[in-house]
Formats: sequence, structure tokens, C-alpha cells
Amino acid sequence: MTQQVLYNTTTGAVLQWQDTSKFNYAEPPSTCSVLPVTSTEWDNQAGQWWVVNGALTQTNPNAPTAAELLAQAQAEQKGVVTQAYNTATDYVPVTIDGTTYQVDNTTAKQALNLSLAITANAAVQSSAWAADTEYTAGQLCSVSGVILFCSTSGKSGSTAPTPPTTFGTPVTDGTVEWELMERKVYLQDGSFVMMTPQQILSAFQQGELYLHQMSDKLVSLMEQIDAATTVSEVQAIGW
Repeated sequence: MTQQVLYNTTTGAVLQWQDTSKFNYAEPPSTCSVLPVTSTEWDNQAGQWWVVNGALTQTNPNAPTAAELLAQAQAEQKGVVTQAYNTATDYVPVTIDGTTYQVDNTTAKQALNLSLAITANAAVQSSAWAADTEYTAGQLCSVSGVILFCSTSGKSGSTAPTPPTTFGTPVTDGTVEWELMERKVYLQDGSFVMMTPQQILSAFQQGELYLHQMSDKLVSLMEQIDAATTVSEVQAIGW
């Protein structure tokens, strides 16, 4: 027999069809062997062939089983929905006074957001304004539920000041000057919005609820992926 195939002994994959009557071939490497083929087999070389149990076949002996294909699809789809979850939680929608903002919740801003919430929570616990009291710059007080910070040290007057309505605009109280306490909250486009402690706490609470909802959605989708019994069912489960 002058016609043969060179195949990999590990995978069974046919690497080359050889006609020893026309060409000289080197000895097969240690990872390969040769198998004589019939003239009919020689005439039908098209496609991918394997050698299994000493016979040619076009059935891949290394093809994954249905269970393996399902497991692979499940792993891939879990990666898809996890990425979608990450994208959905990078920016958190919150509504303050009728305006919806996309608050930056990326890794770089998570610690800052938490710090803002902690600061805001402490601020809303501030002592109520007191008459004829010495205040120092940076000190906080609450006037009718509005958190003010002392921008100029001094002594308060006999009646509570009317809180300012805009950030950066001080009001005079005796020899003290008060301003609205505010902090920058960074948004999706890189800009920021100034918020009061109460607004920050509201935004934080809304954000926590949104993140909880997104987490529940991710868990549900993961469970659906695990419960799917076919590749097509798995691939139909999207964010």
C-alpha cells in the first residue's frame, strides 16, 4: 500500500495524506503514526478526518459532549450577564428634587461616595443653632432642619438666621457667618452636582436600593442560567 495518512496519536487528527510511491517522507515523530488507506478513502480526502481504533472517520472523537457544551455556554453567559451587571452599577440613577442624576459609582468613586454618606449622616445629627454662642469656623449647626457650617468664626445673635438658599452665599448671624453645607457628588459625565447632607443621604439610600435590585437581578439570572437545559436556552438569558 503506497497511500497512507499521518495522524496525531493523541488526538487522532489526520495531519497529512501521503503517497509514498511519489514522495519520500521522514519517519513519523514520536507523537504521530501512519495508517494505510484504501483508494476509495484516498479519493475522498476533503474535510477533516481522524483515526479512531485504527480506522478513518470524520467524527471528531474529541468533540465536546452535549453536557460539556452546555457547561461552556453557561460559563460564557454568566460572564456576559456579570459584565452587564458591572456596567449597570457603574453609574447609579438617583432623583433629587425632581432631577435625575447618574451618580458615578465606579471603583475610583466608591470610597468617596461612602465617605460622603458618612459625613452627611454625621451632619444631620448636628446640634441645633443656639443664640449668643461662640462658633468656630467649620463648626456645624442645624436651623429648621437645614445644615449650616460656620465659614467665619464669631458669636451668634439672639435669633436664628434664615438659612441661605444657594451654595457659597453666607448669611450673617451676629458676628458669625453661616453657609449651606454641601459636598460635590460626581456624575457619569465627569461633572459634579452640589448636594446638601440630606440630599446626599437621599441619594445614598436610593443608590443602595438600586444596587440591591441589580444584585437580586444578577442572582436571578445566574439561577436561570444554571437551570437551563440547552445551549439555546442559556443564550436566550440576557440582562
